[in-house]
Amino acid sequence: MLNYNEIVKTIELEPITVKDGEELKFRIEILKYNNQYKSQLWRVETYRIASAFGNNDISDEECLIKDSLFLENINEKTIENCVLKSLQNIEDKLLTV
Repeated sequence: MLNYNEIVKTIELEPITVKDGEELKFRIEILKYNNQYKSQLWRVETYRIASAFGNNDISDEECLIKDSLFLENINEKTIENCVLKSLQNIEDKLLTV
């Protein structure tokens, strides 16, 4: 039997402006895993993409990139605690630099 994690909550943060003026956009997913909750972080990045079909169409597309830099081994007993700890971890690393 395959093991899996269930996504029980998804949060999209408002853009965060960092020191150099760049805006970062994040999505937090809370997953249920063995009666505990863990979080994973996705960063929204924009890429300029050219068509592979040779018609020279170019577009800017948003992509989700898994980001392990800001959330390290967050495991909590409740969804709410997991969300709060995740938000605090991101805030500590981004806004206190």
